[in-house]
Amino acid sequence: MPKLDFGAAVIGAGVVGISVARALAARTPTLLLERLPAPATLTSARNSGIVHAGLYHPPNSLKTRLCLRGAALLQTFCETRDIPFHRVGKLVVAQSQPEAAFLHNLHAHASALAVPTQFLTRGRLLMLEPDICAGEAVLLSPNTAIVDTSALIAALLADVQTHSADIAFGSTVTGIRRADVGSGWILDVSCGDLPSISISADCVVNAAGHDSCRLANLTSLEKFTPHYCKGTYFAYSGPARPKHLIYPCPNKDLAGLGIHLTLDTAGQIRFGPDTEWARHLFGLR
Repeated sequence: MPKLDFGAAVIGAGVVGISVARALAARTPTLLLERLPAPATLTSARNSGIVHAGLYHPPNSLKTRLCLRGAALLQTFCETRDIPFHRVGKLVVAQSQPEAAFLHNLHAHASALAVPTQFLTRGRLLMLEPDICAGEAVLLSPNTAIVDTSALIAALLADVQTHSADIAFGSTVTGIRRADVGSGWILDVSCGDLPSISISADCVVNAAGHDSCRLANLTSLEKFTPHYCKGTYFAYSGPARPKHLIYPCPNKDLAGLGIHLTLDTAGQIRFGPDTEWARHLFGLR
């Protein structure tokens, strides 16, 4: 059987693709492919940097398990690599009785997961966040954190390079097919004006973000249709200086958690994201 070029090929050098390549490169020769000239320039560059505590999803879901385990692993990684990681905490604010009832259910759900949450009295809220107005109730999630995403991505990419993985920027995958002999995959890769080349790998990981549906459709009998959603953030520079992330109660009719106040590790404040559905990728710009 012909020898494959790589044990693994990862398509997409956002934070997910880089993390996957980091793990694989420690075990097998790995190639990381990115169609843009630099890593983490799209969704990862616009990440809010919030490390969620795992409050909202069903208790036995994979999303909840990965959130809880991933938050702990991420904190340990950041501490060992001196990456800014701060448990600033999150306040979820209820302005009506139905929203307050939602918070009580959320508190019970978090307790069942052993995720700490607590209700704040008006006096405690006034002491912590005097500029926040809560009509009915406020729930504190002390374990919600923020991370410096740029520093995190740089550290992950450095590990990929330490494991001697190959990284190819400006490389677009135009074809994916099973190898003719034995197991493995053949990738057709276009690099600018250069002739297209073919690369073989034992396994392929599709971490291509906005381009992932196109790549999946190259190999799958089931065809995927992307549905794009844009979120806009708004910068704030007023006199109020909150110390926590501030969230409304989630609206079941919205795609996300609602417009909330976020902080980054440099202390900058933003409101967002809103929710705008786009008919095609160009509508995201």
